Amino acid sequence: MSFKAKIMGVLAVAFLGLAAAPLYAEGEPPMARIVTMEGDVQIQAAAGGEWAAASKGAILNQGAQISSKEDSSCLLGIGEAGASAVKLDQKSNLGLESLEPVKLKLGSGRVFALVRGLKEGSTFQVATSTAVASVRGTPIMVGYIEGGVIIGVGDEEGASADVTTSNGMNYTIHGGEELIIHDDLSVETKPLGDEFADELADFQDEVDSQTTAGGAEGFETEGTRPTTQISNSP
Repeated sequence: MSFKAKIMGVLAVAFLGLAAAPLYAEGEPPMARIVTMEGDVQIQAAAGGEWAAASKGAILNQGAQISSKEDSSCLLGIGEAGASAVKLDQKSNLGLESLEPVKLKLGSGRVFALVRGLKEGSTFQVATSTAVASVRGTPIMVGYIEGGVIIGVGDEEGASADVTTSNGMNYTIHGGEELIIHDDLSVETKPLGDEFADELADFQDEVDSQTTAGGAEGFETEGTRPTTQISNSP
């Protein structure tokens, strides 16, 4: 086998540099890893600790916080085998409350998620201040906007989100739709805006560019299609 063929064979099993093997060994605490980053991204290893500059390849443990400045962002490998991708947008703050099962707490800004490879029965959660949602299908975008929170679901067949607001009202949004939850807990559902749709598509392209096995199928593992949940913070 030629050297080039050997190299291509190695690359063909990688997702974000992680898919060929679990991000952490069985029995070890789960971790996340910064796959790519741009600009000024800071991490706090544990609550009350000092903030420090992040770096590509940095390992993040449960309880860590990530913060991005203007024109800055980072892409994480997270979840079982590091197979799911999470992107923190600029001027955002994200806490890794739990990594198995995954529960992220969005304090400000926006986060994109492409969930893959979860074990049967696992969940992937993102916490906001005003909503609880169970999302089937990815990619998704969750973010704070002026006067509320927006949840956008990528236009994929079968994608949907069941949302419960903090006042107990239930809503369902489908792929290609967005739900806006205003601060007064009134809601509106409408087609996913072109800007958000483009950003979700760009996010998936970015993830695919880190996947050398041919796109989304390259890092999706066998098993039940995962459930992604967005929940109000405790």
